[in-house]
Amino acid sequence: MTTFKSLGFIFIILVNLVILKKIFQEGHSFESLVNSTRTRKKPLHREKIKDESKYLGFEVAFAGFEQCGVKILARATNKVPQVYFPEKEQGKIVNYKDSLPSLQDNATKDLNKQMIHAMLSTEMLYSSRNLWNFTQTYPDADIVVTVRHPLLHFVSEYTKAYKNRGRKNLPDLMSHVGLCIDYDTKVPFCSQNFYFHHFISKLGLTPLSSEEENSLLNQQMNAFSRPNWNGRLFLVQYEQMMDENEYRRNALERLYEEFLGLDVNSFNLTFTRPEEEDLFDICDTENIQFRYYIGKIGEIIAAWFTNFLLKSDRVIVPNKEHFLELLQGWRGDPCVQTMHQIKGNYTPPLLHKTLKAVNDTYLKYHASTNSSIRSDSALVDFAIGGFAKCGTTSMMQLANMVPQIYMGDINEDLKEVHNLRHSDELLAFTARYKHRRHFYDENGLRLLNGFKSPEILYSQAFLQNMMAMYPNISLFIQVRHPILHFQSQYNYKMRLLDETELKDLPRTVDMIGTCHHDCHRNCLRFHSKHVCTGNTNFHHGLSRLHLTQLNSEDEMNLLGGHNMSIHSEWKGKLFLSEIGQMGDKNTTRKALWDRAFEKFIGIEKNVFNSSKKVSKNGKHPNFINICEGEHKPVRDELLKNGIQASTWITEYLLKSERLVVANREHFLELIEKWKFDPCNDED
Repeated sequence: MTTFKSLGFIFIILVNLVILKKIFQEGHSFESLVNSTRTRKKPLHREKIKDESKYLGFEVAFAGFEQCGVKILARATNKVPQVYFPEKEQGKIVNYKDSLPSLQDNATKDLNKQMIHAMLSTEMLYSSRNLWNFTQTYPDADIVVTVRHPLLHFVSEYTKAYKNRGRKNLPDLMSHVGLCIDYDTKVPFCSQNFYFHHFISKLGLTPLSSEEENSLLNQQMNAFSRPNWNGRLFLVQYEQMMDENEYRRNALERLYEEFLGLDVNSFNLTFTRPEEEDLFDICDTENIQFRYYIGKIGEIIAAWFTNFLLKSDRVIVPNKEHFLELLQGWRGDPCVQTMHQIKGNYTPPLLHKTLKAVNDTYLKYHASTNSSIRSDSALVDFAIGGFAKCGTTSMMQLANMVPQIYMGDINEDLKEVHNLRHSDELLAFTARYKHRRHFYDENGLRLLNGFKSPEILYSQAFLQNMMAMYPNISLFIQVRHPILHFQSQYNYKMRLLDETELKDLPRTVDMIGTCHHDCHRNCLRFHSKHVCTGNTNFHHGLSRLHLTQLNSEDEMNLLGGHNMSIHSEWKGKLFLSEIGQMGDKNTTRKALWDRAFEKFIGIEKNVFNSSKKVSKNGKHPNFINICEGEHKPVRDELLKNGIQASTWITEYLLKSERLVVANREHFLELIEKWKFDPCNDED
C-alpha cells in the first residue's frame, strides 16, 4: 500500500513539472493556461475591447436594493453573451460573509478580456465592511443600484418576511420603524432598509459639506470613510423597469447598454411582471399614520436625490424627467392623489386599489336605489361639517327637528361623529342607523339619514373612509371670516382648560402656522384638536373634493401648494354657505336660503326653519377679543388666508356644476369681506 502511495506522489510531481516546463517555454501565465483549458458557457459577441487595465476583476456590481428589482435587472443582464457572472454565483446573491479575496480568485479564474464580469450582492450597500472591501479591491468598477417607492419597498419586504404566517398574527407596522442592528452581523427587517440616501451616500458621490445635505442625512447610522472609488453609478427605479411606455423602455435599454459597453440592441429588459400578493392592505385608513411617516422619509430621500446625488457627473439615470416625476410620488401617500400629482398627470402607484374599493361601493349604491331597503353604502344621505366653529352644531340641531331627518341620535343631546376616523369603528357607525334602513315611511315620505362632523375635510382617514362608504353623499359645508373663526376656536378651547392650564396660555402670535401633523409646540391642543391660523385655510380643505380643475399655476398658488389628498372619486354635490347667511336678518333672503337647503337634500318644502333658536354656549372670563392690539400679528396672517380663500372660491369653486350656493350675490358679498380686517369696520 505504501509503495502505491509513493508512486502516486511521484506521478503528481512529474505532471506538475511538465506543466511548468510548458509555461516557461511558451511564455504563458498559469492564469492564461487555465483559461485556455476551460469551456465557456456563453458565446463571444464583442467587437470593441476596453482598456486592459480595467480587466483586473469585477467590472460592475449589482449592489442593491433587495425587493427593488435588482435581481431582475441582474438576471436580464446575465442573458447578454458579453456579460459573465462567476460560476456558482450566477443570478445569486454573493453572501457578504464570503471573503472578497476568494471572489477575486474566482474572477481571476473566469477572466477573459473580451467579457464583462459582474457580481450581484444586494447587501453590499447595507454592509460598510463589504462595500469598503469591494471599492478598495475594485476602485474602477461600476455599480448598478435599483430603488423603489419607500412604502412599496416596505410592503414587499414585510410580505417576504412574514409570508409564512399567512394573514394572522402579523406584527404591527409601526413596530418596524427605526434603525436596524449592526448590518455586518445581522440583517433584520425594519424601516431603515429603505433609507436609500444613507446607503448610497457611502459611495462619496456628493460633497457632504453643506448644512442642507448633512441635515437630509442626519440619521446616517455608520461613520463611513469616503472610499477610494472612481467608478460610476447607474441608478434606476423599479417603476421605470416596469414601465409600459415603449419609448421610455427602449431609451432605458440603450442607455444601459452604453453604460456597460454592450453591443447596441443586445440587452432586453422584457420579462413577466412578478406577481406580488401583499399580506395586508396598506391603503386601509388604519395605516394612514404609518403612510404619513413613510411619506416624510420619502420626501427626504427625494430631496437628497434631486438636490445632490443627481448633480454628480458620475451618476447615470435613464429617462431623467420620468425619474424625477416618480420621485415626486415618494413625497406623499401612494394610496391617494394630491393636486400636484393631478397637475403633473401623475398617478400614485396604489391609487388603483383605493379607487377600486370606492368604485365597488359606488356600484352597490346605485344597485340599491331601486329597492325599498337601504344597503350599507346607501345608509347615509348627507353630512354637515367640514370646519369647526362654523355653525355646524346649530345646523345639526336644526336639521334634526325635521321629521324626515335623522341625525343619528333619538335624544336631544346630539353628538358629532368621529367613528369614520377608524376602520375598526365603521360597523359602530352603521349601527346608529340600524332602524332607519328604509328609504320611505308607511306614508311614502322620503326618510333621510345624516350626521355632523367637523373632521370631514381636516382628517385624511375620515374623508377617505367616508368617500369609500358613501361616494354619492351630499355635503353641507359652512365657512366664515378667518379672523372671526380663529377667535371662536380659541375661545371654545378656553372652556376645556383647567386652572393649571389657564396659567400658561400660549400667545395668539405663537399659533401662526400649520396645525396638523407638524404642530407639537405652538398649538393649543385638546383631545388631538388644534387651534392655529392654518385651520382657517378653508380653500385647502374644499379643494380636496376636486370640484375644480387644479391644473393652473394661479390656482395652485392660491392653494398654497398643500399636499393633502384629493378625492376625485366623490360623486356627490356640495351646498356651500357663509355663516352670515344662516344668521341673516333679511327674512326674504333667509327664507330663500331655507328653501334651497330643503331642495338640496330632498325634503318637503317649508319644514326647515333656520330661525329657530338652538342652544348656545355662554361666555368665559378668559375669552379673547381678537380686535385688541396684541392680536394684530395674527390678524394680519389670517387676513392673508381670507384673501386667498375668497379669491379661490370666487374664481374657481363657484364655477363647478356640482356646487349649490343660495342667494349667490349675498354669499359673494360676505366672502368679499374676508379681504378686510373686521376690526377696522366702523359698523
